[in-house]
Amino acid sequence: MKIKENRFFRFFVCVLIFSTGIFAGSGAGIILGNPTGISFKISKTQKKAFAFASGWSRNSFYLHGDALFYRNDFINWEEGNVLFYWGGGLRVKFADETKIGFRIPLGLDYKFDEEPLNVFFEIVPVLVLVPETDFSLDAAIGIRYLFIVSEFQ
Repeated sequence: MKIKENRFFRFFVCVLIFSTGIFAGSGAGIILGNPTGISFKISKTQKKAFAFASGWSRNSFYLHGDALFYRNDFINWEEGNVLFYWGGGLRVKFADETKIGFRIPLGLDYKFDEEPLNVFFEIVPVLVLVPETDFSLDAAIGIRYLFIVSEFQ
């Protein structure tokens, strides 16, 4: 099982690294909480993005991918850009039992004016579907370096 997970992880990371250069607004960084690991974001438009993370969570290897939708009129801020976001995606945790669930991320994303960085905080209700139905709540903070600064952040 570990060999398959390791190959899948390598493939996942390679795809994300090579795909980040394709879209304006791509970024990579760290995420702390549940999970703790690396985070990637690919902005498609000012109001849509895809976010991915891989890492460790309570003695398990963790992957998730989300489609995110942004709202920029939620908070007025004098410097930088604060966006509220929500979305949906999938989470997979590899442990003694593989667990697969549906995520509903809710968060805030702050883009600095002068630096190619964004900081985010999210709370994520998760409906676990495999191996049995369960509910959990994830929360994380993170920071990403933006490779291609554009109007999409």
